[in-house]
Amino acid sequence: METRATVTLALSVATGCVLFFVAFASVFNGLWALLIVCLVCYPGVAVVAVGVGRARPVHVAVALVSPTLPWLLWLLPAAIVEAGLLRAGLWPLAIGLVFVLAWLAGWIVARLRARSSQGVARDTVP
Repeated sequence: METRATVTLALSVATGCVLFFVAFASVFNGLWALLIVCLVCYPGVAVVAVGVGRARPVHVAVALVSPTLPWLLWLLPAAIVEAGLLRAGLWPLAIGLVFVLAWLAGWIVARLRARSSQGVARDTVP
């Protein structure tokens, strides 16, 4: 893995921490518009990370979601007891949704980049 991708993944983990903190705070304060903005930021970060940082889409998605996993493993059992399985199950579902959105956005950027680089190579070959 090249240095640019490593730095990009480290920044993706830091960004995932910030986005999760803001999303968590927005849920408990009832700021649903801010939660939607946070959910849209995950694929936006993936687009930038894959496009500029040249990291793989699945690595970026894992890096963005990884800060949520310790919290999920720690708090999910307590949330199940307090709120019930269906309401507590929304947190893992939301984390899975964020992972899929980030991976899909990164995958689209990687495919577009690969297609555009193939088009340039085809045009230059006689």
